Order: sequence, then C-alpha cells, then structure tokens
Amino acid sequence: MRWIGVSPRHAKFTHDPLLTSYEVRHGLINMPLSYAIMENARRARLGMGRASYAAEMAELWSGLAGVSLTRKHAQFARAWTAQKLLEKDQGNYRLNDPYRRWMVAQDAVELGAAIIMTTAGHAAELEESKFIYLHSGADASVPLISEQADLSCSPAMNWALGKAFDIAELEAKDIGPIDIYSCFPVAVSLAIEALNQPERSLRSYSLTGGLTFFGGPGNNYSLHAIAALAQALRKDGSKPGMISANGGVINKESVGIYAAQPVKGEWSPDRISPPNKMERDKRLKAAHFISGKAKIKSYTLPYGKNSTGAATLWMEDENGLPCFGLLAGAPEDTDLIGMTVNVTSDEKRNHAVLAG
Repeated sequence: MRWIGVSPRHAKFTHDPLLTSYEVRHGLINMPLSYAIMENARRARLGMGRASYAAEMAELWSGLAGVSLTRKHAQFARAWTAQKLLEKDQGNYRLNDPYRRWMVAQDAVELGAAIIMTTAGHAAELEESKFIYLHSGADASVPLISEQADLSCSPAMNWALGKAFDIAELEAKDIGPIDIYSCFPVAVSLAIEALNQPERSLRSYSLTGGLTFFGGPGNNYSLHAIAALAQALRKDGSKPGMISANGGVINKESVGIYAAQPVKGEWSPDRISPPNKMERDKRLKAAHFISGKAKIKSYTLPYGKNSTGAATLWMEDENGLPCFGLLAGAPEDTDLIGMTVNVTSDEKRNHAVLAG
C-alpha cells in the first residue's frame, strides 16, 4: 500500500502491490529473495559462476561503502573491502543465495526528507546562484515479475533512461554526478550496463553510499540523493547530473536529469515524459501451474540461523513459458541454473524435484 495525503489521519490508500500471491506462495516473501531471483538471472545471462559473480557484487558494494564515508548523515558508513563483504564477520551473515546481509538495503533505518517550495521569484531573491534545474524526467513500469519473460534485465529502466536522455538531448557520456537507486547490486549493475560507460569508477554511481550504507529502505531515499546531487552540481556544475529510482522488483523506474544551467529557451512540460506503462506479453500467465519437466533459469535459496528453506525456482516449461516453483531440500552452495526438474502442481504451488 502507499500513502496519499499529509497525515495518517487524513490519508487515503491506493493498492500498489509489490508481489502477487502466486509469487509469495513460491517463497518470494520479501525483497531480498525477489531481487536474488533477478540477480541470479543476470548471472545466468552473463554466463558467470557463483564465485566470480559474488566477487563482482562485492567490488561494486565496496565502492559504495567508500562513498558513505563522505556523507555525515550516513547510518552505516564503514570502509568495507570487497573481500570482507564476502565473509561472515561483523554480522555479515548469509541471507540467501547470493546475498549476505551487507549487500542489501538495510531496514533498520527510516530516513525523513522534505522539500520546501516557494516561487521562482522569491527563490531568485534568496540566492539565484544556487539554482539547480530539472532538464528532463521519465517514468516507466512493467508488470510484476511473474508476468515477465526475462528477469535478467529491466525494460522499465532501459526505457526511462533512454527517454530522459532523449528529452535532455544528452548522452550518457555527457553526465557528471550520478546516483543510482542502490537497494541491491542488480539494480545498480543493470543501470551500469544501460549507461555503458566502462571508464567510470564503480564508486561514481552513488552520491550517498546507497541504501545499504547511507540508509534505507522505508524512506524517501531518492530525495536524499537529489539533495546530494544539488550539492555536487553547486560545487561543480560543468556537467549535468542524473538520478535514477526504482520501485517494486525493478518493475518501476524513474529518471531525472539536472543541471546547474537552465534549459535553453523556455521550460516546457514536455520535458517530463508521460509515464510509459508496458503491457504484459499475452503469452505469459500471471499464475502459471504446470506438470512435467522444466528447466531452471534462476533461483534463490533462503538461509536461516541453522538451516535453509525451500529454494524458489524461476523455470521454463516444455512450451518455453516461464513459471515459478519450489524445490525442497535444495543442495547448498550449488548452482541450480540449467538443471532439469520434474514438476507437479496442486493449483497453488508448483513443486519441483531434481531430475535424475
């Protein structure tokens, strides 16, 4: 649910689900498990093994940890090395395959943020030299993950980034400071892929340290990122900056491009693109139950204090259609991608057993 209004007493609710009952019944009961499915799907697309992919995630998150040390409001600022992020010390226990605690957004923090609004005329009287201008904005959304054909990418992210650049008449190489919504490594990695700027350092993709080290979720994180971007552009406004924010399991994406210089000519509302709501592929079913063989395309295995739970599988059935399943007794520290399973359904869940 989400709030609309200024106080709980007067607020109205709108229904905005993050997960469907079909997904929850197959073990996706929280965001770390849901993003883990996307993380391993991306790993499969890249053809990487578990160890090398974990090292890539740790290198990226180590860069963000370094940024958090520069922010006085960061809640969990700490100088993590990539190697330490792969170890269990300092409470860095395993949440699931492939995440450890300090590779995900931290729910021990809820940050407040606010905007003070005034007229442009009054703002100019205060200090016009501090103005930061919005040059473009774009929003996109796709169906929830059980209704997507490919969980290794984000069509919403790709579209919103491309549209924002088109409106601003810029390319990724023109951008200076950036803050990518960094709840989980895959959200940042997919944006880095889309921007395709290999010369940028990993730490240059965050201005705060992200939702692991700066703080989040349960907050208005991206407003903090916008404030950090405004500070960066006031310090060096030679290049425009960019903010990205995602919702759900990267099925919603918002992008804004800002600059220290005003838009050439007059501002137009057309610089904010109408939201692009992408429809579900009609071949895909929101709740797909099967009986027969299937191939594992991605998975996640939840870890408790003393044991693991059933693995959530993202599979492809014999007709090439995606579906979810549960695999009880899944082997630990084993790459399940590409394995074949036998599946039976009770019309609530798909139950999988590894094929002999």
